[in-house]
Amino acid sequence: MYKIIKKHRIGLEKLGRLLGYIKGTMELPRIIGANDLTSISCWADTSYVVHHNMRGHSGGVTSLGHGVCHSKCSKQKLNTKSSTKAESDYITLLV
Repeated sequence: MYKIIKKHRIGLEKLGRLLGYIKGTMELPRIIGANDLTSISCWADTSYVVHHNMRGHSGGVTSLGHGVCHSKCSKQKLNTKSSTKAESDYITLLV
């Protein structure tokens, strides 16, 4: 029980730092640019089987070189057999 309370408190401290950073940088300009219009970089991460219906949760970003031009986070619509398969399925949705 102590470990759960400690982890919860640490998570709240991290959330507080994140919100403070966002509040302090809201006025900074968001700069997006492209190094090359023929290359797209995508990064994805998936949490495997985290919802009650045994589906995963995924998030990812797409960049053309400098800054993020698209980001998405959602519950997966498919049940997969592995976290690797879940990530490969999700990366195809980002592109």
